[in-house]
This record gives sequence, C-alpha cells and structure tokens, in this order.
Amino acid sequence: MPSNNIFKFATKELSQDAFICWCVNWINYPGEPLHQLAADILHLLGQEKIDGEIVIKRQFKKADVIFVFPEENRVIILEDKTFTSEHDDQIAKYKKDVYEAAGELGLSEPEIRTVYFKTGFFYDADELIRYYKKADVIIDGEAFLNVIKPYCGHSEILDSYVEYLRDLIEWYDIYGDFTKKYDDGEWYVRWEHIAQYKLMRTFFPEEKWDKDTDIFYVDSGSSAGRPWTEASIIEDKRFMGSNDKYSIFWRIDSDGDGPYLSLRFYDDMDKSNTDEVSRHKEAYEKMLESIKSIVSKDEITLDWERDRLYDGYRGGYKESSLLRIVLTGYLEDWNSKGGQLIKDVNRITDDFIAILANLEI
Repeated sequence: MPSNNIFKFATKELSQDAFICWCVNWINYPGEPLHQLAADILHLLGQEKIDGEIVIKRQFKKADVIFVFPEENRVIILEDKTFTSEHDDQIAKYKKDVYEAAGELGLSEPEIRTVYFKTGFFYDADELIRYYKKADVIIDGEAFLNVIKPYCGHSEILDSYVEYLRDLIEWYDIYGDFTKKYDDGEWYVRWEHIAQYKLMRTFFPEEKWDKDTDIFYVDSGSSAGRPWTEASIIEDKRFMGSNDKYSIFWRIDSDGDGPYLSLRFYDDMDKSNTDEVSRHKEAYEKMLESIKSIVSKDEITLDWERDRLYDGYRGGYKESSLLRIVLTGYLEDWNSKGGQLIKDVNRITDDFIAILANLEI
C-alpha cells in the first residue's frame, strides 16, 4: 500500500507556499537540525548573506511569499507555481506593489529580488519567464529536490514532501510518453497535456520557436473536459485590403477516432456579415487546394483518401479544418513510422507557409 502522504491531498500552491515557508523559517532556529536546510534554500533563492532574523509573510500585497531581510533592507519575492504559469505580468506587479508598501515592512527603498519557483513541468509560458528575464532567479522542481533531499530523516513533513516531489517529477516522465496507453487502452496523448506538448515539440522542436513572436509557441487548453494543444505557424496575417487578420495553426486533439493532428485556419469573422463570411470561405477554399497540392507531392507519404486527411467541408466556421491526420496508426508503431510523419508534417508546414506568402486572400 502506498504511503499516506498528506501532500498527495494538499496539492494546491497554497500548500506548497506553506511548506516553503516552514523550511525557510528554520533559519530562525540556530542549532536545530534543519537550520542548514533553510540556509541552503536561501542560497538557492540567491541570498548568500544571512544576518539576523528573517521575516516571512504570505500573500503580502497578494505576492505568494516574501522573505524580508531587515539587516540588508532587502526583500525576496517568491512567485510559487505547481501546475499553472505566470500570467498578467504578476512578478512585475508584485515587485512594484511590495516596493511601494515597504514602509509596512519597516523598510525604506529596499532592494527587491524576485524568484520564479515552479515544481511542475515548464511549458512555453514558463520558458518565456527565462527568456525575458522576468525573474532574478528561476527554480524548477529538480533543483529544489536536490537541495532538500539530503535532509530526509529529520522530519516526517520533509520526508513526505520529498516523496511527493519525486513522484511528481516521475509522473511527467511517465505520462509525457505519447506512445503509451493507460491500462484501459486509452492513449496518454488523448487525456494528458504533457503527452500532447511533448508530441507537438517532437514535430516542432523548441529551436524553431521565435520567442519574440507566437510562431511555434505551443499553447494548450481544454474543451468539454478534453485537452488540446496548438502550435501557430501563421499569426495575425492580414487579409488583402483589410485590417482583419487570420491565423494558421496545428492542433492535437481527439475524437471518436482517437488522437489526431489537424491544420486549422482561424478567422474571427462576423457570421452576420455576408462579406466577411464570403471572404472566409473563399480564403478557405484556396488554402484547401494548396494543402491538397502539397500532399500530392512525391516526397509526402500521406495519402488524401487513404489517411482521411479531410473530414468534410468546414469553411463556414471561424476555426476551419484544412487537414486532419489520425495519429493512432503512427503512435502504435512510432519507432518505424514516427520519423516519416515528422518529415511530412514539417514539409507540409514549410511549403504551406511559402504558398501563403504569395496567396491572394
């Protein structure tokens, strides 16, 4: 029977906040076995010098956790995440708000340091924190685990969290394997964002992603309780003679046939505007013919009819399917079929981008 670990129930970020605070608060108890644990964590957070008592506060000006160092007139803001990512420039906002409220902490014009701390998987939204240097220090689950695990055996709380974090990191490794299934025969990639993300990044590695744009940025969400994952190849391209824009993206999703990869055309048209609807349908038909011409090339092993690449007219929707590849057969024999599918998808992508550069729509 697995251990009765409280952190398997207390999975919210507030619970992790409390654990981090508990760990760091040992710095205020010299001589205790976990005092050095606190010092090691503070070093990981970027605090080398530790003098006097440290004040720890949660939800001060809505920041997850702050560590106040009165002797140095310094504050470390820790933005703590488990499964979500930073949004709405949280880190910058908290830094400004804490600085302006420093008087409430007994400080005057303090140095503010920021930490982005996430134990869950780093998706693209998290990688942008690193790219744009939104935080002074970035810490992932493995880095934190390496610091705290040497102190196992001193506290049941600590031992339970270490077990939980190890299991979490292992979970991402297991369920990120998009070629695997649950015991009931359902594909991981049908129900797990991590499996979809890793599959999408297999088609389009991170080095293709221009981080100053959304091109090949991998996004995800859910619809009717089912996850989906998308990667843009054309973002906000203008229609000819108009300020209206459209986008093209690949999407991993699933339906009654199982997981599939589709290429989609999105246009936020007004369905009550006949001109916009007509323009959308005309653009869609031109794009569809272009995709058919690409797939018919000798270098492409996909077959329009055999692989059911087109699942019916979709030109009347804001988001319209241009091409659809059922993934089941590929996933079942990925070692022999996956490489060619990756080549086909990238060839289709490159050729379609080239065509769109000159397509009159």
